[in-house]
Amino acid sequence: MVTLIIPGPKQPQDFNSFLYPLIQEMKMLQDGILCYDGNKKENFTLCAHILAWTGDLPALSKVLCLTGHNSYSGCRFCNLQRTLNETNRHVYYPLQQVIDPKQLPI
Repeated sequence: MVTLIIPGPKQPQDFNSFLYPLIQEMKMLQDGILCYDGNKKENFTLCAHILAWTGDLPALSKVLCLTGHNSYSGCRFCNLQRTLNETNRHVYYPLQQVIDPKQLPI
């Protein structure tokens, strides 16, 4: 279920202001709210929880309050850190870590 789309050519100044109404409703649903079942003609407690967020990398970075995918530690799953090429100021992630031969992990 898509719950949030923020249109526009630029990022919002305060992203959390867009999430605030959704978070407030989800907090109420987490504790449960009283609802009416028209078929059974009785009340019931409706509970809901956020199980997962999905989106492209820039959107997930905003939702999870992370730095972007082109930052020093751009991966939210591992500790892989970027390498900066001083010549052209490009950032890349090496396929393997540079290991000091005098400090081998053996």
